[in-house]
Amino acid sequence: MHCPSCGQQQVSNETKFCSRCGMPLGVVAEVVAHGGFLPQLAQLNQKKKFFTKKSGVVFGTLWFIF
Repeated sequence: MHCPSCGQQQVSNETKFCSRCGMPLGVVAEVVAHGGFLPQLAQLNQKKKFFTKKSGVVFGTLWFIF
């Protein structure tokens, strides 16, 4: 694996920090292992939306009746 910051080739893929610049490579290895994204970030982005198509139809219908 190469360091994304300085381009230094690392001795092994289990290296925690770059030997030249000191960049933490644990996160980089995890991103590469999961295909380019972190599963922890996907869990943070899961929010329940209030304004959905269904709630818009219900609101429009109630507004029309009112």
